[in-house]
Amino acid sequence: MKIVLLGHMGRDEAVVDRLKEHKLYILGQWANPGLVEKSKATGGDFQVIDSVTDVEIIADYVQRIKPDMFLTNFDSSLEAGVVDAIKQRVSDKKMPDLLIPCPDRESSRVEWDKFYLRELIDKIDPKYNPKNFMVETSDAATKAIDYFKAK
Repeated sequence: MKIVLLGHMGRDEAVVDRLKEHKLYILGQWANPGLVEKSKATGGDFQVIDSVTDVEIIADYVQRIKPDMFLTNFDSSLEAGVVDAIKQRVSDKKMPDLLIPCPDRESSRVEWDKFYLRELIDKIDPKYNPKNFMVETSDAATKAIDYFKAK
């Protein structure tokens, strides 16, 4: 199986260690020596890119490689819409179908938008939401500080 992994961190090395029997193509913002070595050992490759949020560069790479699977651990990539862009290219028949065990932008929102997460918890069951303030002005910040000082 050919796999494209968007990652350059230690947790990505842990994923790669579990997938080493597959041909691994890795994209990262810096050349993690362990990932470079491990990708080459599988017959794959490691490419440095400017940003893990550069949706078009990443989607172009995935389209060129035509992997069986695409993975990323970066919340910022999910927020940028990397998974959505790849799925759109599959839908547009620009590339073959592939496995993507990662959420799309909307499904991953609880990871990259903590205000949204707090609002969601409040809707479901507020008792599980610790007291917090979502502030956007200095007046709101002062009120939040005053609340916690009074406790």
